[in-house]
Amino acid sequence: MEGEDRKPDEETEEDPNVDALVFEQSNDLMNEGHEQDFQCINPQNRSGHIVYTCKGSDAQGMWEGERRFNEFYKLHNKLEERWPGIPIPNLPPKKAIGNKDIKFINERRFYLERFMKKVSVFEFLLNSQEFLIFSRPSGDVDKMLSNLPKSSSVDIVEKYREQLKIEDHLYDPIAKDKLDNQCKEFQHFSKQMVPVLKAMVKSISSFMVNKSQSIQDYKGFLSMLDKYEELNLANYVEGDEHSMVFGNPTSATDKEAVNSMCDNLKNPYFNVYHWCKGELFDIEAVNQAIAMKDKISDKVNKSEKKKKSTQ
Repeated sequence: MEGEDRKPDEETEEDPNVDALVFEQSNDLMNEGHEQDFQCINPQNRSGHIVYTCKGSDAQGMWEGERRFNEFYKLHNKLEERWPGIPIPNLPPKKAIGNKDIKFINERRFYLERFMKKVSVFEFLLNSQEFLIFSRPSGDVDKMLSNLPKSSSVDIVEKYREQLKIEDHLYDPIAKDKLDNQCKEFQHFSKQMVPVLKAMVKSISSFMVNKSQSIQDYKGFLSMLDKYEELNLANYVEGDEHSMVFGNPTSATDKEAVNSMCDNLKNPYFNVYHWCKGELFDIEAVNQAIAMKDKISDKVNKSEKKKKSTQ
């Protein structure tokens, strides 16, 4: 599968214009229902490795612990391997150079949290053996995931029957053909949309940085006015506070309101940028799932033809 072909230390393309400041905003895109329980916060450098404090909840309740990106990566690959045909949420790619840069870490943290929120939509993944090793480990996460045996075709089929409530006697070939056509329509649609979304991400990243800089400039300008009044204008009014603006005791509430307004300024391009980039992640995940479904279908068809030819 595509996720398994990625090289762990490959250098990947990123958006060079996205600065660290924009990631100070919270992830407002996915904060509904169960998704609110999942967080990936507080990146820390521990012995040369970045670890993230991860929180979430499953059928057993709340869990919390520190995780490395490699552990997310191993979990993602194991879910793809042991749950073929399920659209496993994508992760940000690995990067060998600059992977401790604050901008890179902040964006990675954002998408690791998004990954957990997306997985939480599928309860059978959230409570699967693979995810429980990640969320509630009894040892080294990477080693425990690596030691999971490869599932046989029979095991996967039985697992899907149980988790997805599949009843063979309700099989409807017409419904199957309809779903196959919908998958093909989605693949055709995605080929048209992916270039558009990529172009939008590139443009919006520039808008986002420019807006972020303008917010910082605005805050800096107001701070400069306050200091200018304190250091210069005070001399012209002979220290009379009532003749000043920011230093006037009667306008204290106005100054507080200005400061509050500055503190609450948000970048309007932030959510649009991450919505577009998230859509690209999701489209890729669905296309990978469809590709695996087609691969399995081809194997089934070849097996049936082989059986008929030997009869």
